[in-house]
Amino acid sequence: RHPYVVQFHNAADEPESAKVVTVPIDDNTKYSISEYRDRLYSEIAKRKRELQRARKEIRKGSRVKDGGGVHKEEGRGGGVVLRS
Repeated sequence: RHPYVVQFHNAADEPESAKVVTVPIDDNTKYSISEYRDRLYSEIAKRKRELQRARKEIRKGSRVKDGGGVHKEEGRGGGVVLRS
């Protein structure tokens, strides 16, 4: 750990993710703190809208059974569960 940030390290209070987190902002472009924050929040809001739209489509599709008697439902964690 870098000595500059070691004072902020608290292993008991640091969540971990099984997924790789990537920031969709170019590392080679310099932004002010407020510009970076605004761009980051904008990307988060955009992703949230995309997920909400996808979930809405899944719910809409789950109301209609296809010809095979199988329909989709949103499962826990946002996954899709097929039911017959």
